[in-house]
Amino acid sequence: MGNEIWVLIPLFWIAGWVINTWIQARNGYPVEDSMGNLISPPRTDELTKQWQGDLAARDQAIAALRERIEVLEQIVTDQSGGLAQEIERLRA
Repeated sequence: MGNEIWVLIPLFWIAGWVINTWIQARNGYPVEDSMGNLISPPRTDELTKQWQGDLAARDQAIAALRERIEVLEQIVTDQSGGLAQEIERLRA
């Protein structure tokens, strides 16, 4: 049992290194060799476009939510009943 551990330790270390490198490459991080040279540079243009698209979608969702909140505030703060009259007028 004692001798097998010396075989398993390097195997687990190699498997961890392979998995770590794969995760870095998959997520666009720069991957370096043992000398510090870049193997695959990050895809910054693609990531930047993706982030800009995500931010634009987020901004649109926030704008839509703000409009809904304004309408809800108007409904909640309507004390004179003018909104109820306007709704009844629109139904007719």
